[in-house]
Amino acid sequence: MKNGVRLLSVFILALSLLNISCREEEFESIGPVPEQSLQADSNVANLLFRTSLKDGSEDNILDQASCFSIALPVTVIANSTEITIEKEEDLDEIELIFEESDEDTDTLEIVFPVTIVYSDYTEVGVASAEELEDLAETCPEEDEDIECVDIIYPINISIFNPSTELFDTITLENDEMLNDFIEGLDEDDIVNVEFPILLVLTDDTELEATNLEELENFIEDVIDDCDEDDDNDFDDDNCNDCTVEQLQAAFAECPDFGVNKFSLNGENLKSQYDDLAFDFQEDGSVTATSNTENFSGTWSATGSGNDIIMVIDIVDLDDFNLEWTVNRILETPGRTKITLHEGDGNILRFQDACNNGNGN
Repeated sequence: MKNGVRLLSVFILALSLLNISCREEEFESIGPVPEQSLQADSNVANLLFRTSLKDGSEDNILDQASCFSIALPVTVIANSTEITIEKEEDLDEIELIFEESDEDTDTLEIVFPVTIVYSDYTEVGVASAEELEDLAETCPEEDEDIECVDIIYPINISIFNPSTELFDTITLENDEMLNDFIEGLDEDDIVNVEFPILLVLTDDTELEATNLEELENFIEDVIDDCDEDDDNDFDDDNCNDCTVEQLQAAFAECPDFGVNKFSLNGENLKSQYDDLAFDFQEDGSVTATSNTENFSGTWSATGSGNDIIMVIDIVDLDDFNLEWTVNRILETPGRTKITLHEGDGNILRFQDACNNGNGN
């Protein structure tokens, strides 16, 4: 009987040792961090974190600050006109109101209270214009967000769960979710990233990263490839989606464009050219005619987005003959406006006269 008990004890002990051995092998199989494991505080994790930060520069016309944005909807009064901004695209309405006249002083009043959202998605209530201005003054000159590339969601990430000793898969649907995830990473976390991951650049080029090294290299290579527009010149980036073809089509719709605004070297030249009708042809020729004069020359445009350069060369109209940057192509029912910028403050705007009979 004693021998039987001893044998049973030995058998149980052997099973226990075998079980421990198996458990050790299980943990060892997790062993070294997998090649695609995302490590806290690694360079690629930092790049992803910066890419996921909320860009606060889109609404600088409202808050004059790039480190936060005002949560929408928000009601504002622009030059005595009350409008409600419900989405980012509605911000253009403010600029259109400001552009209606060059003679008035543009004013913008925000109806408080509002909520501001920082780059890390923290929200803060603001009760007055003075409080908003004070917060804007705390923004650093350079923010750390990466705006030249975006992640195409969703992306899947697996994280080891020590309770179940299995990997749990989570799906990240947007920048805020990715930001929160990376912010909460610990150095002991074992995190696998599911590839491929798609990235999109500001010119709509898509990149496919098949591993962490490619992902890191792609982001690093384009960090400085775009204007992040973190200044408060809200009127310098209205052509993100503009194309040369769009510009050509706008001119082709009407053979009669007038000078709607012309500021050159600090002088207002609009009145000098009020009577000229410009016809920009698809073949690159251009004519400018009035009741008494006729001018002819050439025009061309190259580039894309905010980098479209329009070159005008008209004999005896030297004021126009510059390399202009296309700032806006505004097409609304009954009105087309094409705004050009050059250098420090030179502005030329054409408006079609085909629909309203007056390009001025």
